[in-house]
Amino acid sequence: MSDPATGPGCVIAGGGPGGMVLAYLLGRAGVPVTLLEAHRDFDREFRGDSLHPYTLELLDQLGLAGELLALPHHKARYFRFHTPAGTITTADYGQIPTRFNYVALMRQAQFLDFLAARIESLPRCQVRTGCRVTDLVREPDGRISGVRYRDSTGHHDLPAALVVAADGRFSKLRRLADLPVRSLGATTDLLWFTVPRRDSDPPEAGVDVFFGRDHYVGLLTGTAGWQVGYTLPKGGYAAAREAGVEPIRRAVAALVPWLADRVAHLTDMAQTTLLSVDISRVERWWRPGLLLIGDAAHVISPVGGNGILMAVQDAVTAANRLTPALSSGRAVPDAVLAAIQAERQSAIHQVQSDQVRLERRAAEARESGRPIAPPALLRVVTAIPGVRRRAAAANAYGPTPPHLEVPALVKSNRDDWKALSDKAQGTALTRLADVADTVADRSVLVGYSRAGYRLRRHSWPADDPRRDALAGRTALVTGASSGIGMAAAAGLARLGARVVLVVRDEDRGNQARNRILRQVPRAELVVARCDVADLDDVTRFAAEARAQWPTVDLLVHNAGVLPAKRQESRQGHEITLATHVLGPMLLTERLRPALAASADARVVFVSSGGMYTQSVPAGDVDYRQGRFRGAVAYARTKRLQVAFTTRLAARYARDGIAVHAMHPGWADTPGITNSLPIFRRITKPLLRDATEGADTIVWLAATQPPPPSGRFWHDRRERPAHYLPGRHDNAEHVHRAWLHCSEAARLNTSQNG
Repeated sequence: MSDPATGPGCVIAGGGPGGMVLAYLLGRAGVPVTLLEAHRDFDREFRGDSLHPYTLELLDQLGLAGELLALPHHKARYFRFHTPAGTITTADYGQIPTRFNYVALMRQAQFLDFLAARIESLPRCQVRTGCRVTDLVREPDGRISGVRYRDSTGHHDLPAALVVAADGRFSKLRRLADLPVRSLGATTDLLWFTVPRRDSDPPEAGVDVFFGRDHYVGLLTGTAGWQVGYTLPKGGYAAAREAGVEPIRRAVAALVPWLADRVAHLTDMAQTTLLSVDISRVERWWRPGLLLIGDAAHVISPVGGNGILMAVQDAVTAANRLTPALSSGRAVPDAVLAAIQAERQSAIHQVQSDQVRLERRAAEARESGRPIAPPALLRVVTAIPGVRRRAAAANAYGPTPPHLEVPALVKSNRDDWKALSDKAQGTALTRLADVADTVADRSVLVGYSRAGYRLRRHSWPADDPRRDALAGRTALVTGASSGIGMAAAAGLARLGARVVLVVRDEDRGNQARNRILRQVPRAELVVARCDVADLDDVTRFAAEARAQWPTVDLLVHNAGVLPAKRQESRQGHEITLATHVLGPMLLTERLRPALAASADARVVFVSSGGMYTQSVPAGDVDYRQGRFRGAVAYARTKRLQVAFTTRLAARYARDGIAVHAMHPGWADTPGITNSLPIFRRITKPLLRDATEGADTIVWLAATQPPPPSGRFWHDRRERPAHYLPGRHDNAEHVHRAWLHCSEAARLNTSQNG
């Protein structure tokens, strides 16, 4: 983290909602922040005033919602369209299962003043108004390392580990960084003005759109009166100004009759503010040392009122990724900035695509002379039970809402995990379930079978993991062409992850991809070839993967083999050792930069309950001596995975990469069918299906807070690494095996080895 004497860790240009929320989140996490706002205050006319349930829940999580909502605001429960044929309620926020089941309409200046005061109360954080950024400070290599700004005393340079442009749709920093904007084709402009509010006004009015033949009027309530938005065709302001206020007054009085007695307050066009509607975005949100968020990166139309929501969600995603990077004391890697854009842009594209469709529909209506109105079918659709609730939820949270993961705000260390666990296990009933779980685990027959899984799952929260827990994240799963690997890939995709199916046989991989798509139609799946047992192929694949996915959030080592006879890899290593240990160790090491770029990287080794029957060998790790037995080789290498988990966790801790090992129980997979046919025939009625076996993989990948690194898990609980007498690992044997495997896997053992 930078020295306060030489400059803040982060400089944010722009005091809108996105910049303010990001400044507060970083400041709460201990990052020094300076926010520069060009104006002397935040009081501008007709800025967005809507705070969605997502934003209110975020502020509640930060302990700020109570104070904020003590300030004057209005609660809007409905979003409604008023047409000549009647009123259509499209969204009912009151049906959303949250205590903030409304949109809070509050003067934005009041909201920003509130946040500015909280930022100023944080150590090494400040908000400077009247400070206009005039240039970017660059290093010789082109990296941006600060800003030049002007205030009442002159020009100043302010160095920073990162500059964030949150300075709105006309972003000065975006122009200085030469990041061109692409317009997506808005066809409407809005004229805003205010009329008084009266006690006799409809109490349920809040967020309403009134449709006429050539115009529609948007109405937002507020503490200072009604904000009225009157639509114009794009570029139509000159004609409207020439015509004066009378046509506007007539249109508003006709469309909103209960405002007819107040439109006389509009006497001059000077009382109106033109908002040129825009829908646009930059293709790239960053340069080395610079990140764009909010309208600086993507302009959202005011139709729908979710521009603030998108900016706040940008801030949350940025805080999740930037906090560990800025806390390291080094420049923020480009991969981190790219990851922020990658995580957010799909949601932005979806919102903008919806808005572009609305704009085109309005333009087509104008050109054809048809009334500007929603389709007639909308009335029928919104009458279907649940539709208004789903529409409200979609607008309240956006397509893929990010969850706050900043460690300083959402605690996730081992003590906190234990506290959560202790709290969850506090009742006598839960303690009884804990005893039953332990007995089932020791019995093996019950604990590893489908009965054990189905017994335990009743105590798991229904929303853990959250259904969007992996949205925007990238996961690599080896051995994903069948069985537990394919089930894990499907489970991760179901939670929103982009999943790379790493397979030896591309044809089988594509077959698996097609099967997953039938289960998860919108899954983003990529098939990539790699023989995990071949260290040269692992090296090739890792280089290609880093180039294609600069940030990898999850790596699942699932590829497995149980040979009947001793076989060797291309490098001369016993095949189970190469597949289960050496290849995964090398792949993790070679993907280390991509994993380190993630704000929450997790590596999962899929071990086996069979490892309990073996201890780490005293020597002969490559199984060159004695009679070879495939089941023993399999169990020994699975034991090595568990034994090495703590060492790998320590090795990668400084990069923020967690390492876990787990076993899936007895699952009915092609591997069992082909390698242990007699075992399968005897135990088939007891075997779990592949999805049940993969459950703990998916849970370890997605649950929050993150489980402690370096542990061994089964059915979502930490398990002992040893049960049987005489199978406990000898520390010297583990160390010698680690040195042997580290050298064979080409790791640099001088680093945390």
